[in-house]
Amino acid sequence: AAIKTAVSTWRIPPVSIAMFGSAARREASADSDVDLLVVRVASVADDDPIWSEPVGSLARQVERSTGNRTHIVELSEPELRDAVLHDEPLIESLRMEARTIVGKDIRNLIAQAQTTR
Repeated sequence: AAIKTAVSTWRIPPVSIAMFGSAARREASADSDVDLLVVRVASVADDDPIWSEPVGSLARQVERSTGNRTHIVELSEPELRDAVLHDEPLIESLRMEARTIVGKDIRNLIAQAQTTR
């Protein structure tokens, strides 16, 4: 709920935010990272401050609320599509365990990318 609230104030909304890894599997320990995938629209550069500052703030907020280090993987929609087409290991992890928190369901985005092969 805290992530949804934080993201609701972003000037450029994410296409999707999904949790994956041990936190998504509900196997996280005190030493585990919270792994988040943040997908942005293709028209926004990853270094645009209107985008990058809220993403950095989200990482700090999750760390404060969970006490765990937060690892954000940030991809544009075309980068996600490329990762799917090249069978990157991240994609299998997302297929198996991801939990979409905000935006489009990550599994649907992956399935759409596969149809563009």
